[in-house]
Amino acid sequence: MAKAASKNGPGKSRWSEFRARLAGWFTAYCGHDLRCLQSLDSFTALMYRPTDGAALGVARALFGLMMLIDIPEERGGGNLDFRWGDPRACRFPLVNGMEPLGYARMGVVYLVMWLGALGITLGYRFRLTCLMFVTSYWYVFVLDKSSWNNHSYLYGLLGTLFLFTDANKFLSFDAYKNRTSSQEVPFWNNFILKYQFFILYFLAGLKKMCPEWLSGYAMTNLSYHWVFLPFRSLLGPQLTDLLIVHWFGCIFDTLVVFFSYLRTNSQNCHVVCLRIPSDELPTLSHRNVPVDLFDAASAVL
Repeated sequence: MAKAASKNGPGKSRWSEFRARLAGWFTAYCGHDLRCLQSLDSFTALMYRPTDGAALGVARALFGLMMLIDIPEERGGGNLDFRWGDPRACRFPLVNGMEPLGYARMGVVYLVMWLGALGITLGYRFRLTCLMFVTSYWYVFVLDKSSWNNHSYLYGLLGTLFLFTDANKFLSFDAYKNRTSSQEVPFWNNFILKYQFFILYFLAGLKKMCPEWLSGYAMTNLSYHWVFLPFRSLLGPQLTDLLIVHWFGCIFDTLVVFFSYLRTNSQNCHVVCLRIPSDELPTLSHRNVPVDLFDAASAVL
């Protein structure tokens, strides 16, 4: 028994030492106490911990600005007559049998959506304007599946998440009118948005882990775009397509979210995140400005 106790003693001490080091590393690199994850009460206390609302306010303003550009460009607001003017046009709604409103009424829907995005940008009557944007956006979203792109669902989801946060406590008309209110927000306001960006990048990386992508056939000839000129000069077009577009895109999307949560590397990762996604490069133009602002919104959080 004495021998067994002597054997278990050093093992337990080493395990306790490892747990203490792990807790120290978690606090040093992530900025949170590991004990916050050991029970529901401690996790709830972490989520409701008061934090500065400046980053959330900047992200809200960037998101609203992004949507002001996106609505006329990608949602069809700039060509309503072409998009919704022909009642005989073939559409593929998410709900079978769902029909769009008349041409004039669809213009009103887009006006409500744009005014809602403007209110989000300015932080003016934030709850009302965010609700205006979210309801009109989802209505247009479900009317035609053929117009969706990689980020269509995400914009509506982010607008819905912002609706339940206190993102109007900084850089907003609401905060200017109510100067006595504190700029602090519960930590979950930031966490829920950062978690959504985590899911976005990580699942995008997992999606790229397929033979078609890793073999370099998913997006061929993308290396001939001017953005990849430095890489094409060194590696040639084929290796640029394979190594930079496909392999680096897969590694970046899979790992960058983990490094962004490390307090020591978060600033560097946020700068790297301010790049144009590889799946948007074939149509580089002024239409990619919303995508850049979207990455900027994720970075400031």
